[in-house]
Amino acid sequence: MSNYFYIPPSTKIKYGYFLHKGGDNLILWGHGSSPAYERYEDLGTIVKPEFESTIDIFSEYDATIIMPLLPRDRNSKKYPNLKMDAQILTQETMNLVEGVKPIEFFLRPDLEVKKIVDKEFGKTAKFTVGGISAGANMANRFSILHPNNIKGIILLLAGDFIYPTDRVEKTDLKYPFGLADINQIKDIEVDLSKYKNIPQFVFVGENDNKLKNDPLPFELYNNKGIANKMKGLLGTTQIDRTKHYAAFLKANGYKVTLSIGKGIGHGINNQTVEELRNWVSNDVTPVNCTV
Repeated sequence: MSNYFYIPPSTKIKYGYFLHKGGDNLILWGHGSSPAYERYEDLGTIVKPEFESTIDIFSEYDATIIMPLLPRDRNSKKYPNLKMDAQILTQETMNLVEGVKPIEFFLRPDLEVKKIVDKEFGKTAKFTVGGISAGANMANRFSILHPNNIKGIILLLAGDFIYPTDRVEKTDLKYPFGLADINQIKDIEVDLSKYKNIPQFVFVGENDNKLKNDPLPFELYNNKGIANKMKGLLGTTQIDRTKHYAAFLKANGYKVTLSIGKGIGHGINNQTVEELRNWVSNDVTPVNCTV
């Protein structure tokens, strides 16, 4: 196994992260969801095998890879009463819900991830951002909030997406479904002209028939009218929403590659890995650490 390190949280950076030091191909990767854990430190033990697998996936590119350890309240007994989610950048962690006061541990996780990237890659670096399942949600939302340094986006089994628009079919899409209220996030200026030129690889299994990463339970669960409206508009399963998102991007001139895994559900296989590697080779041009 290639050498890698765990960098613990500090007074300057709230979240710990794994770091594999390779060459100039830089990757920010989001881990999937995890089973329940007692302490934040346990999260590293849980997602360590996924980080090792990520190193293997990108081994032929001599990549430098960062995986932040992003907590989810529903998986930690330490914060049982908080509907916060640092992993998929929900409304509450991004200060879009009135009356909610996020504790310091969860406040603006996107900016904490940006601190990690700036520290290890440099503020002017170009990198690919990606992830699997809930980690793909992080990658999707992080990329649209911070597009300046991103050269490629990889979304595996995301199942739910933020659309680069205010409206779809005459329906306002509020964050994290769209950009209708994005101005409520402080220190963010979305630049769709830059985001539009970033190639995206989007993958879902053809049997991924549940909606595992729907943000509604975290923010709008009690509003069944909104929940049903979003399901009717965007789809009721992972595969439906993935197809809808990819079709929207393609129709609006975005660079998107959609891959549907035959015979598999919420997972990836060797064919997925090969398709992803080919996409990286053909669609994501390597660049140096600084530009």
